[in-house]
Amino acid sequence: MVLGGKLLLRKVKASDSGTYRCSAANILGQAQAQVQLVVNVRPRVSFHPGPHHAIEGSNFTLPACHVTGHPAPMVTWRKLSGQLPQGRVRYNNSALQIFHIRKDDSDAYYCSAANLLGRVEKKTLLVVVSLPRFTIKPPMVVVAILGDTLTLNCRATGDPQPVISWKRQGSQLPIGRSQQINGALVIRSIAKEDTGNYVCVATSAGVFGVETIADINVKDLPRECQSYRTLSEANRAQSYRGAGNCDKSLVKAWYRFTGSAGNKMADTLVPVNHCGTYATGYLTGGHPRVAQGAVSRRVCFHWGNNNCHWSNDIRVLNCGAFYVYELSKPPACSLRYCGNQK
Repeated sequence: MVLGGKLLLRKVKASDSGTYRCSAANILGQAQAQVQLVVNVRPRVSFHPGPHHAIEGSNFTLPACHVTGHPAPMVTWRKLSGQLPQGRVRYNNSALQIFHIRKDDSDAYYCSAANLLGRVEKKTLLVVVSLPRFTIKPPMVVVAILGDTLTLNCRATGDPQPVISWKRQGSQLPIGRSQQINGALVIRSIAKEDTGNYVCVATSAGVFGVETIADINVKDLPRECQSYRTLSEANRAQSYRGAGNCDKSLVKAWYRFTGSAGNKMADTLVPVNHCGTYATGYLTGGHPRVAQGAVSRRVCFHWGNNNCHWSNDIRVLNCGAFYVYELSKPPACSLRYCGNQK
């Protein structure tokens, strides 16, 4: 607005800076003068508040701190709880970079801008996380028996504590038959179409994740797992104190331990005069996994001070929900195969 030869600018803005020319003219001629207008502007800071997540040990650059104002503001950086990381930080007017991030770098960081009209600052939050690390992984290859219930365990540690989830490559998890319980994937009534790759995902802060894969192969129940004899006597349990019985009448066949005898053959040393016999038989070499099929193992018969006074070579097969054993009569009496019931 021009008023009485004066130029009046209302609500001056930074864009009003520039050169202004005043001109005057009459019948005798004209004259002019010019003036330079500089509009000083208070500092302004635009800065994303976060939180921003960085992986422990990595290099991380905070988001750009956009500063405006006139005269050009001086930009400084500070950390809420103390000094900026010594020897591990580089910054300029718009960016702050931290090298070899540590857990104690988690904090609020401030970008400040100041000129002759004042000072303003904005903060952003940095959270340093540790990548999840698996403490329990499912097997890389799993052989499941048709109709069984399969449990795949998966656990991880990290800071913050990772969240465990499951997915299936190329398909969805079995509908109505799968459930996730405390990080484990449980699939009931395993079917042929459940064959495939299952992925356990551990995610920290909803951002960083690691994965491990289990390849599930579904097989029909072997013939030996469908046709077998049972050993279920209560006095066959390894906890039973008593002697005198012998497996001399045992015919060579596949057997399953059930009932009061236990759900498998004892696989640790059983004291003498237990499981209804003098010399107690127990499995050595451990029980096999499903994927191993029928494996050869040795049964040792404990007598006196000798943990393996007699022995028998047998075969063992993991049927998924139980084990079967190809047994024959022991080499002497009184010797007996013991169940694991304690």
